[in-house]
Amino acid sequence: MRLALPLIAAVALLPIHGQAWACGGNEPYFLVLIHDALPNPLPAGAIVADVEFEPANRRAYFAGGVRARIRRMIQGDYQGDTLIARSRDESSCYFPFAHGDAGLIVARALGLEAGELVVEPIPVQGREGYRLADGFQISAR
Repeated sequence: MRLALPLIAAVALLPIHGQAWACGGNEPYFLVLIHDALPNPLPAGAIVADVEFEPANRRAYFAGGVRARIRRMIQGDYQGDTLIARSRDESSCYFPFAHGDAGLIVARALGLEAGELVVEPIPVQGREGYRLADGFQISAR
């Protein structure tokens, strides 16, 4: 039993160590929602908008989504004032609001819920200038 306790403690710490290692604790490697610039041309079929997220946190984003007020629709046919952003691709490097809670997003449309557009934003990293590469295209899911 004495041997089992240190082993259990070591196994319990593995996820913490894995999270720190995955991004190296470096903010330039965090995956974030807000883009500083848009790719040229804009990805076909993408929702591109300038938004301001309501008070949000990482947990809410992955649990069911976070509402954002649309300040300007840049690409897409949606006419509403708000949208819901969510993702199921949670990772230890994904900190959606680490680069702010207002600005440009590029997203894949997931559908409508109660008449409100639901999107899955495409994250970017600081090491890439918080932007998608020119020529970026959205893959089918």
